[in-house]
Amino acid sequence: MPAQVFRMGDADGAGNSGDGETPVHEVGLAGFSIDATTVTNAAFARFVADTGYRTDSEDYGYSAVFHLALRAEPDDVIGQPPQTPWWLGVRGADWAHPAGPRSSLDGLAQHPVVQVSWNDARAYCA
Repeated sequence: MPAQVFRMGDADGAGNSGDGETPVHEVGLAGFSIDATTVTNAAFARFVADTGYRTDSEDYGYSAVFHLALRAEPDDVIGQPPQTPWWLGVRGADWAHPAGPRSSLDGLAQHPVVQVSWNDARAYCA
């Protein structure tokens, strides 16, 4: 993609600032390359197997899980931000356990990888 400026943000005012939604504003991007498809769980698993990489959520021991997707014991829920109550801090949630420690990637090999941070995505790309 060539460098360009675009307008990003919440145009109707219904957004939630707790989720990082802000009024419409211009953002400039440098040129970049992008894959034709998302990174799948299978591709990310190969990356981890080949490099031994540990994601931020694995190092931290937890990640955010959407409340309706939760697959964890009650004691695994370690927090719920009041500004975004639909997100739960869940111990044991990571790319291989996207909904919490009682979840897995079974049947999800071709689904997009989730529970990866900007740092994790950057390591994958490198």
